[in-house]
Amino acid sequence: MENKYILNDKFGINGIEKISFTEIINTFSYPDSIEISKDRGSKDLIVTFYYDSDNLGIVYFINYYLKSKIVEIHYLSFIVKKLYLNDKEYIKNGQDIRKVLTKIRKYFKKKNKKFEFEYEEHMFGGSYTFDDPSMTLYFDKEDDKKYLDDIYVGLPYEDYPEVLSVGELLDLVKPY
Repeated sequence: MENKYILNDKFGINGIEKISFTEIINTFSYPDSIEISKDRGSKDLIVTFYYDSDNLGIVYFINYYLKSKIVEIHYLSFIVKKLYLNDKEYIKNGQDIRKVLTKIRKYFKKKNKKFEFEYEEHMFGGSYTFDDPSMTLYFDKEDDKKYLDDIYVGLPYEDYPEVLSVGELLDLVKPY
């Protein structure tokens, strides 16, 4: 049975509203695989957790001050293929973006939120970025149709956080 990913009112999914790896492990278990990458031009670190069986990815980004070991900010996004807006209504990859936006508009209306977003488009796709809740919908274009390609749901970034070292993080998220 697949997990159900439910959008929180403001940030995150499934009740997770702040960056807490303990809470993530308790909610989703241990990831199937982990990828660590570093930006060449800076010391920024990106750690991606993959849950292959559940179509869930979690991207954790740590941004350092230039030429420093001091963390400026960190943030985390959930990447899901199917996102429930409530118990019954959901959006999923492959749906026509117009239908997705209609569902999102209804969700915003029920929650008394303004239906506002930033829109970007390029030759092969684009995105709709919402602030409240923190969510970005990426789409692909095929002729004159646009289809939902990825759903990113963000947690709020934190300034000057205390972060775990890579070793501590891996110890926490890898089962023995």
